[in-house]
This record gives sequence, C-alpha cells and structure tokens, in this order.
Amino acid sequence: IRTNAGFDDRGNRSLPWIILGGSVLVSFFGAGFTWALVHKRATALKLAADMTANLRRAEAESRRLALVASRTASVVMLTDADWRIEWVNESFERFFGFRFAEIKGRRPGEFLHGPQTDAATVARLDAAAASGESFKGELLNYTKDQQPRWVEVDIQPLKGDAGQITASTAALGTPAY
Repeated sequence: IRTNAGFDDRGNRSLPWIILGGSVLVSFFGAGFTWALVHKRATALKLAADMTANLRRAEAESRRLALVASRTASVVMLTDADWRIEWVNESFERFFGFRFAEIKGRRPGEFLHGPQTDAATVARLDAAAASGESFKGELLNYTKDQQPRWVEVDIQPLKGDAGQITASTAALGTPAY
C-alpha cells in the first residue's frame, strides 16, 4: 500500500498502539469478570450444599424427637402461642379418651377441667403461661367420660429467636405418691 508523505505526517502513529492496549485491557477485565463469576458460582454451590446437609440433619433430628414424643407412655401435647392444641400423642388419646380431631384448635382447659379442678392451681398455671415461664404442679383433670384424673403437669414455653413465645409443650404424668 502506498501513501503520500503529507498524509503520513498528519496521521496519528500512536492510535494503533492505544487501540491494542485498550483491547488487551478489556480482555483482562473480561477474563477477571469471568473468573469472578465462575468462582462465585462455585462458592454459592458449596454454600447451598452445606445448607442442604444441615437442613437434612435437622430434619432427621426432628423426626427422631417426634417419634420419641409420639411413642412415649407419657401424655404429651403441643399448643400454639394462644394455647390452642396443635398436636397430642397417642398416650393423650388413650389417657383422656379424646381423639386429636375432636380437640385440635381448642384450649386444654375448655375440656379437661371439671367441677373439682382447683381454681388456684389453674390461676398459677395461667399466670406462668402469660409471663412465658414454665409450670410444674398437680392438677385434677377429667377424661372425655368425666372420670377425674390427677396429673402431674410440666409445661415448657417454646420461644423464638426474638424471645417471643411461639408454642408450649405440656407433659402430663400420673403423680408419684
């Protein structure tokens, strides 16, 4: 290719070098960005795998604890923060004669307390529940067919991360005299 001297004098001989340098710089930025994306993806996948493994371990532990609670000879019930029944074990159904479907969503005092249930003990239980404290004591409850049953009550509030009561568990056993 031929050119004339005047054109060569007016031209910018550094322009090709600037374009070449800029292209190399853009390539390095592109390679760095691609590396960062690949590295972050690998980190995210590892984090997801760790979280999945932790969740599976927690679920397995929950299943074991649920199995223990459902199969124990002690009467166990789980209530929500408003003391409405969410779950009872088979021992509860055998001991009191109520099926879970009959009492789900109801408060235990609505159907377990009877004419000789001590009002002072119930008041102490209610005060402990209202303040988020545990309660232990003996209480006269009644079965579905109105048979009185003395029970030793152990109620434990379950609290969320912020300290609010999310549920309560109650374990009832026969008092040891």
